[in-house]
Amino acid sequence: MNMEANDSPGRSDDWVSELGAAHCQDSAIFTPTGPESVAAYCIDFDAIGPRRAAKERRDSWRDDYGKVLIRGIRDEGRSVPEIEVVKAFHRAGWHARWQDSFGGAPSWMRPWTQSDPPPPRAVLSTLRAIRESEASARPWDILAWRGDGLMFVECKAPGEPFTRGEQAFYSSARRAGIAVRQFAVVRGSVSYPLSELGP
Repeated sequence: MNMEANDSPGRSDDWVSELGAAHCQDSAIFTPTGPESVAAYCIDFDAIGPRRAAKERRDSWRDDYGKVLIRGIRDEGRSVPEIEVVKAFHRAGWHARWQDSFGGAPSWMRPWTQSDPPPPRAVLSTLRAIRESEASARPWDILAWRGDGLMFVECKAPGEPFTRGEQAFYSSARRAGIAVRQFAVVRGSVSYPLSELGP
């Protein structure tokens, strides 16, 4: 079922304005029929604390998934890019959730992995068709919907490539009738406290 990104009131990119991101170089993604270009939006985030070594991030997995913690764009509380994208969709009048692929989000992140109301039947049917078409498909980070509009967003660092699972999901979704414009990438740069810059 092809649920277009612009089948409902409002612009399909209004969430980008709410996020405060700017369009940057589109991201190439490879499919069995050749490469395609997905719209990319760049934004700068402020880290809450200093840069952590890989071991520190692994050790904190239960509390923050080992992610770089950033300041929320509006409330300045601790956050991560995926949560900020979900909030931006909400402010723009969409329903959205972070699709927690690992299934073990810490309690403070968990509300953003849920949605109220749940996705409509047509959205769930589309997701089912995508999964059944490609077993290796890994859902993109953010699922958003408004009326008949549907969007998938992946959060990446600058220059970070798509994984095989993300490419498989994209290809499967395209076969299911999802348009290229219903996908987007948010590339977030992170600025650390000035004390990290040294003397």
